[in-house]
Amino acid sequence: MIGIKPRPSGANFEIANDLENSSARIIAIAQQEGLTLRSTRTLAAGTGNAFCFEFSEPIEKYGITVRCVIDDTPLLMIYGGDERFSPEFYWAVQGVSRDEPEPTPR
Repeated sequence: MIGIKPRPSGANFEIANDLENSSARIIAIAQQEGLTLRSTRTLAAGTGNAFCFEFSEPIEKYGITVRCVIDDTPLLMIYGGDERFSPEFYWAVQGVSRDEPEPTPR
């Protein structure tokens, strides 16, 4: 499963301005949900940086949950599933852009 969840307030995430505290909040929420932090990474997305947190799921042997906060946007991208497919998710995160698609001629 891949999802994009806008922040309910619509306000942009500004995680880079307070990375330590923002990361701690994201990790604490996941731990309350029974997830265990495996790794973190920062990716270059079309809008700037994406801060990603990869968690293992307690029941699934190969299951992971990845949450990527796209800095300076209200977007949180989420992947849940087999870790073999996470490279495709990270590739999609890097493609996030503020660019509007060209209208399709009718």
